[in-house]
Amino acid sequence: MQQDIDVGVQNGELVIVVPRGFDIDKMHAAWAPALLKQFPGPFTGVRIDLSRCGLLTSSFISQIYQLQQAYAQQGMVTLDQPDPRFVRVLEAVGIRHLFTVSARK
Repeated sequence: MQQDIDVGVQNGELVIVVPRGFDIDKMHAAWAPALLKQFPGPFTGVRIDLSRCGLLTSSFISQIYQLQQAYAQQGMVTLDQPDPRFVRVLEAVGIRHLFTVSARK
């Protein structure tokens, strides 16, 4: 079953909620450019809610990197409650420092 991300603006912050299983579907391989076009900003920050997700693929990392590069001038990009294994992968590829990470509850 195909699930889409939920995107909205709350108090000036762009909030992207990623559903469980989102990254598995190859249809979602290039979602960041479409999101950037639809939500150019400006925003006070960007929060990507990963609380429903497990370990994500390198393609997903590429997408959040694109978002970080595009939105960094507007405010910090926060990864909200990612799986700790995903954070370790970001550290291994050398881009963990580009994001604020809030711990999984």
